[in-house]
Amino acid sequence: VQLPIGKEENFQGIVDLIKMEAIIYKKSGEGKPIFKEQEIPQDMKEEAESYRKELVEAVAEFDDELLMKYLDGETLINQEITSLLKQGIKERKIVPILCGSAAMNLGIELLLDFISEYLPSPSEMPSVVAKNVKTSSEELIKNSIDSPFSAFVFKTVADPYVGNLTYFRVYSGKLPEDSNIYNSSKNVDNKVGKIYKMQGKNQHSISEVCAGDIAAVAKLKNTVTGDTLCDKDHPVLFEKTEYPEPIMMLAISPKTKGDEDK
Repeated sequence: VQLPIGKEENFQGIVDLIKMEAIIYKKSGEGKPIFKEQEIPQDMKEEAESYRKELVEAVAEFDDELLMKYLDGETLINQEITSLLKQGIKERKIVPILCGSAAMNLGIELLLDFISEYLPSPSEMPSVVAKNVKTSSEELIKNSIDSPFSAFVFKTVADPYVGNLTYFRVYSGKLPEDSNIYNSSKNVDNKVGKIYKMQGKNQHSISEVCAGDIAAVAKLKNTVTGDTLCDKDHPVLFEKTEYPEPIMMLAISPKTKGDEDK
């Protein structure tokens, strides 16, 4: 859905293939990049039109009426392309590719805007398959706050102030602070104290999390990335994430115990 203008240290902007315009970045007096919308550079117009055609052909297949309109030589308007693109992403048949550079702080705002506008909310997603621990059969977990609590641990980090932080995504039910949860992957009970909503490195204490939310809790026993947290009366297991075999591994260890803090 985007093309880069320039590359590496010469990366200076993005072509939006939906709006068919260029976003050029320039540094402000404070060093922060600002962007300006303008026409696509002349030397990129042919390439942009080619990719735009591929994009329109790909999304038109999600609606027979609009596909016939396109095949009859009519032009799809941006609103039609946007609607079809959302549908394709929701059905997991289209994977959008965007451009940007975190190091240069370019394209980040456009990425966040795209996520907000085009990616489906948890309530729009289909039910997730899990294993019912009691029956050993598959079970569909519906995104509903009225269902038993279930969540998947996708990240664990060491925090210098609160200890180990466990990040999880809630698939069903709700979890209030100061309550008990069950780690069905390890067969371990845990007590949840404070629940945090994370914004970068900042933590904001919240009273509960519900289906669709992402949150973090501290000091869970024997809980690692890939574990399932759930209601002990309704234990389920989500499929663990499979990681590729690493090509190279590195580890750093202190020479003495006194060097650990460094």
